[in-house]
Amino acid sequence: MSRVLITDATYTNIRDAVDRVFASFPLPVAGKQVLLKPNVLRRSEPEAGVTTHPALVRAVIAKLKVLGASRVLVGDNPGGGGHAGGNEAAFRATGLYEASGEHYTNLGASSVRVPTKNRLMPTIMISRAVLEADLLISLPKFKTHGLTGFSCAVKNSFGFLPGGQKGQAHVLAGTPYRFAELLVDIYAVRVPDLVIVDGVLAMQGNGPAAPDLYYLGKVVAGQDGVAVDRIVCHLMGILPDLARTVTYAAERGLGEGDLARIQVEGDLRPIAGFALPERFSAQDPAGLHARVGWDPRPPLPSFDAGKCNGCMTCVMECPAQALTCNGVPQVNAELCVSCFCCQELCLTGAVQLGSLDRHGRPTTTHTRVRQAP
Repeated sequence: MSRVLITDATYTNIRDAVDRVFASFPLPVAGKQVLLKPNVLRRSEPEAGVTTHPALVRAVIAKLKVLGASRVLVGDNPGGGGHAGGNEAAFRATGLYEASGEHYTNLGASSVRVPTKNRLMPTIMISRAVLEADLLISLPKFKTHGLTGFSCAVKNSFGFLPGGQKGQAHVLAGTPYRFAELLVDIYAVRVPDLVIVDGVLAMQGNGPAAPDLYYLGKVVAGQDGVAVDRIVCHLMGILPDLARTVTYAAERGLGEGDLARIQVEGDLRPIAGFALPERFSAQDPAGLHARVGWDPRPPLPSFDAGKCNGCMTCVMECPAQALTCNGVPQVNAELCVSCFCCQELCLTGAVQLGSLDRHGRPTTTHTRVRQAP
């Protein structure tokens, strides 16, 4: 039976939570090379809740040193390539470069081609460090995602891919279902040995780069990443049959997707009032998302003219070439695959998922941090 830990944490005392994680899930760290894979979506301040917080990375590095790791590396492949400022620039902006110190590595610097079981991408280029590490520890962010519903352990492995492959994957998949299958097949190339989720400051609403945050004050962890994802979905209020990455991964034998077969230590109650992405609409009057309706059509991105600075990053990085810009970006609905790369990479918050009001402002933007009850 898979086990998952849910423990209280703040960014000031997160070392206590990390100590508890390693006590619950001991790893043979001594003498090993360990790769930490945070979620570094793009350049963003830690307080924006877009990326894994540097306090967690710093705490895990310190713990691994105490346990005798021979080498610790910290790396990811942020989106956007050169247009978004590059790998190191993303790490510096998020505070993760300073937190990682000498352990920072550019995962995109060296890669190898490996086979997958996915018919759309039968081979992929993957960062060499992912395969060479003796132990892989995934450090995802507890947040929603407009395409997949949520982003956690399985989705975090998408960062294994350097270069423009992530955009190519979105275009080849074309639908949320096929994209979920592709994510699982990438995850299967190198399954993490431990997953530690930064749920201290969570993201709700139309993630993965939404301004609507929820101070949850939790760390979720386990050695079965699929089980961790299943628990995160339960906490958010996403029903099992809508968490496609969990379903596919469990069918592939990559982990446990049945809540009844997961031993949980901690508070398993769904988060009251946690806002799901627009296409996952809550219908439980108690706010616990016991019943969820799902719109199979992902929303198109919309653009706030008041926030857009005309940098053209979204146009240049759109893998489907669905955007043009004449003052404010416009989306071609026939070409858009709803990958939301434009939202992920927009540094001014001008890209939103959903409709605009008559003044050209997004109707679903709520810049706030909600406190857990």
